Amino acid sequence: MKNLIATLALAAIATTVTALNFANAQTPDTQSTPKTVVVTVRDVRSDKGNILVRAAVAGKSEPVQAMAPAAVGDVVVTLEGVDGKSADISLFHDENGNYQLEMGDRGPTEGYAMKKCKLAADTTAVAVNLFYPVRP
Repeated sequence: MKNLIATLALAAIATTVTALNFANAQTPDTQSTPKTVVVTVRDVRSDKGNILVRAAVAGKSEPVQAMAPAAVGDVVVTLEGVDGKSADISLFHDENGNYQLEMGDRGPTEGYAMKKCKLAADTTAVAVNLFYPVRP
């Protein structure tokens, strides 16, 4: 059962964090005015590395990406130019600075999170708790 859960978690992470195209078969999310998404990342465990965030919108070929230096506690990352009515936010704490989610024998060793959000007229604030499944 643990192997099944780990396999499913890894598949979800790999799809969300490493895929360049998050568009799906739904009707494209068309909106003419790009928006700002302010993401508050909570529960960051160390000040090593960076917090990498991306927002994907259905029907768009490229996600909007941003990063900020890690700090213990909360880190705010601002995404500019998110064009749509909703977005899938995915992020991870790149503690070693290699721009990849580190994997151990039992799953990810760096924190990650995912969240769907509806976008307001100009600026949307989103709070996301990091999840660290495996402690170093």
